[in-house]
Amino acid sequence: MRPSQRQGTSLSTASAIPMHDSSVSSPTWQTQFAESTHSSDSSTLRGPSISDKLIHSLAKAEQGLPLPVAPAITNQLEPTIPEDMQRTKRRPQVPRKTQETTLKAGKLTDQLRRRTVQDWNYAVHPSGALYFRQRRGFFEILTDTDLNVDRNLDEINAKAASLLDLASRYQIHPDQAPSTSKSDETPITLVLELSTARDKAGSCQYYFVDHAERLIFWVHDRPDGWVSKTLCGELRHASEGSHIRHAVEAQYWLHCERYANNIRLTPEHIHELREILIHANADAVLTETSVVPFARADLEKMLLFVCQIEDHAGRDCDHSHSMSVVARMMRLFAHSRFINFHGSPYARLDADQSLYGSSERPNSFFFIPLNLLLLCAPVAHLTVLQDIYVDRLINASRWGGFVNNLKEEWNGFSIYSTVMLAVDISFLAVPTGISRAVSTAIYASTLAALGALVVSVFLLGQIRGLEIDSVEEGAAYMASKTSSFFGAELLAIVLSLPYAFLVWGMIAFGIALTIVIFKATEGAAKAIVVTVWTIVVILTSVPLWLGRGRRSVKSW
Repeated sequence: MRPSQRQGTSLSTASAIPMHDSSVSSPTWQTQFAESTHSSDSSTLRGPSISDKLIHSLAKAEQGLPLPVAPAITNQLEPTIPEDMQRTKRRPQVPRKTQETTLKAGKLTDQLRRRTVQDWNYAVHPSGALYFRQRRGFFEILTDTDLNVDRNLDEINAKAASLLDLASRYQIHPDQAPSTSKSDETPITLVLELSTARDKAGSCQYYFVDHAERLIFWVHDRPDGWVSKTLCGELRHASEGSHIRHAVEAQYWLHCERYANNIRLTPEHIHELREILIHANADAVLTETSVVPFARADLEKMLLFVCQIEDHAGRDCDHSHSMSVVARMMRLFAHSRFINFHGSPYARLDADQSLYGSSERPNSFFFIPLNLLLLCAPVAHLTVLQDIYVDRLINASRWGGFVNNLKEEWNGFSIYSTVMLAVDISFLAVPTGISRAVSTAIYASTLAALGALVVSVFLLGQIRGLEIDSVEEGAAYMASKTSSFFGAELLAIVLSLPYAFLVWGMIAFGIALTIVIFKATEGAAKAIVVTVWTIVVILTSVPLWLGRGRRSVKSW
């Protein structure tokens, strides 16, 4: 689940840190990953590792201690996160002007080889994306920018040299990488690309990767506004460093997913993911309000994928495809931990649990009469909406079930409305004359059935057109429909219209039928009809009375 579209794979509901008094200024969280050392003999003492600096800075941020000032962004270097890189957003277009190609006689190996770039190698991601890589000592540099263009090559080389120079000011050196790395890949990776946006011409986006601690970092200050909006996706009250670490780790796994060719798949990766999936499977099966962001069937498939990957992990061959799959799953679960405040005192344990206190408020002045007019259907929909849209976030599995139920419900109402229309038209077509009261009731029944049919079709069309069964679209849809003063009440009323129209159509038809029967019967026959009619009305009202509300009971 997601507080906004950025949180998209919006995976379950979110948690929050307690509200603070607005008059008290809270410390600004900065992803400042360097700390000056005060060793008297820096030539003989090994400086702190990148991971140590990062963790120490996060701890200082939690305590509200000032962080060292980093140089301002210069040379149009823009720190960013993997999610905001342009690989999947602004892909270059195929040039319309093509050159004629001739193939010479003989083997085609050399003729069909890709054009080489000086000092750079290229790699192709399993998804088909081409990127370039270069090794400078123990640093690895990656870029999606097309280096076949000479101007791009010169700019990337210059920007990479500038960033590595800035990194040296923070004592980020290859020899400071932990000796016991969790993986055998390069301890430090620099990813950069030239921006293609018109408003950022000449700008270069970048981030560094610390594989040992599964984190990304930068060599420029990141202000509180950028952290809360870009990195945290506007998740409210995400301020503790240990909590924000989950957001940074999710971005790390997104990097691994996009550059899987450069990450070695290890047994530790598979074991950790398998344990996560086993727990998620059990939680989804045994808990009705699980915060797991996937349906049971999807979790079973994911666990099967991991078991298949594990069977082939030991072989000495390319595992980039499997690494991409593992990284994607790890990213989704890391993001779920972030939006559920995993590891904090406020962690969300149930999908319908609000971490900011109850968001329910008294029903508005117009909702109560409309709820009665629509046969208490709006309050039932409102309760469901409040359960699945908690803290402005939605749970993927719960949202999918909600949308599927709506589709089935509206499809059924469309069929029932069509039947009611046929019955009403047939009633009006009876050769014998009918009274004005009967015809009026039949007209009302026909209009109500027609309204139920039209609204059902419109609502089904909106769902299919917006594709709100996906998490991202669902979060955007709920945010747009509940942003008014009335919140989710308007949406609940709209969702209940097909049901209410159909029931009112049936009631009107029942009134017309009752008038006809009472006029056509006399004596004992009328007494029997009255008795049956009374019993039917009473028993028909029982389901409506039972569904007027719900109570919280203990389950055994």
